[in-house]
Amino acid sequence: MKLLGDRFRSAVGSSFGDDCPFDEQWIKPCNDPRFGDYQFNAALPLAKSLQKKPATSPRRWPAVLNSQTSPRRLKSQAPDFSTSA
Repeated sequence: MKLLGDRFRSAVGSSFGDDCPFDEQWIKPCNDPRFGDYQFNAALPLAKSLQKKPATSPRRWPAVLNSQTSPRRLKSQAPDFSTSA
């Protein structure tokens, strides 16, 4: 879980800056295995605290995360979360 937290922190930092808020509790196991192993529910809380549109950054996060060495690919399922599959 630490590795996921580091990778998502990096993706969020590349979108909003390294000083943006981050909470590892936004990373949770998916309830439905069709949607991957984990979900990252950060777009709405981040957008609210930074006064940004929630749909803009999550679409960029998979590209940042997938550019890092990883055996699994990430994709955005909806404007407010990304999943690992």
